[in-house]
Amino acid sequence: WKPPQGVRRILIIADETALPAAAGILETLDDLPLKPKVEALFEVPRRDDVQPLPQAAKLRWLARDAEHDCQHGELLMRALRDIDLHKEIQALGGTPANSTTSDTSNVESDNEDGPLWEPATLDDNAPFYAWIAAETKVAMKLRRYLVNECGLPKQYVTSMGYWRLGKANG
Repeated sequence: WKPPQGVRRILIIADETALPAAAGILETLDDLPLKPKVEALFEVPRRDDVQPLPQAAKLRWLARDAEHDCQHGELLMRALRDIDLHKEIQALGGTPANSTTSDTSNVESDNEDGPLWEPATLDDNAPFYAWIAAETKVAMKLRRYLVNECGLPKQYVTSMGYWRLGKANG
């Protein structure tokens, strides 16, 4: 977690495995020189998994037990799509998602066997910063949405796959 010093907008997205890290991030928000707009989306298994956290951000808790037959990460994607980021990202320097340019330097591939850790590579003047930590395929899908559909420059996104569904750690 190292947001740009001049950041004006932060988006934090996490599932239950990344909740301790996200909670630590929320505690550091008061240390930023500017007071950016911060929104956090947290997906947890049950409604009683909601925790009191520092209110330095607009928090949105998403409990899978509140939805019937909800897949892991589905609520995060729905909530992310509910935020109208397209115009906001363009206003902060992103590129329109439907741009006709042939430049593919800001396009995320569909390689789901890719890296588990994709850090942002930005300077302190970056206006937007997204931090994603969740199941690997979920994290990659959320990152692709922000970059490919919303036009957020990929260097503004840190994405971490904390685990892989169906695979044992070892």
